[in-house]
Amino acid sequence: MKRYKSLIPLLLVSIFTFFVIVPVNIAESGDDWKDELREVCSKVQIADELSIKELQDLIAQADELTIKISTSGDRRMKIFVMRLQKCKSFFEFTIETKEPKK
Repeated sequence: MKRYKSLIPLLLVSIFTFFVIVPVNIAESGDDWKDELREVCSKVQIADELSIKELQDLIAQADELTIKISTSGDRRMKIFVMRLQKCKSFFEFTIETKEPKK
């Protein structure tokens, strides 16, 4: 029994690592898209100051991010996809207003 008492601290550290540290790292790695979404949609406020090229880049970034969010399979992600779609639509509208009419 004395042999196993020295293993108790190691066991406690292992349990702590498995149930606390590992899930936190997984959650952090899965939220990268949220930062990217905030970054893209924050540009809506200054969209009229951006060039057409910058707006096109934001639209492409929004498309890529939509795919990334949609593949998660979580039904709650639909809200974020809709928000991103609204930002993308605003960028497209801004491009239309900047381009000369033919």
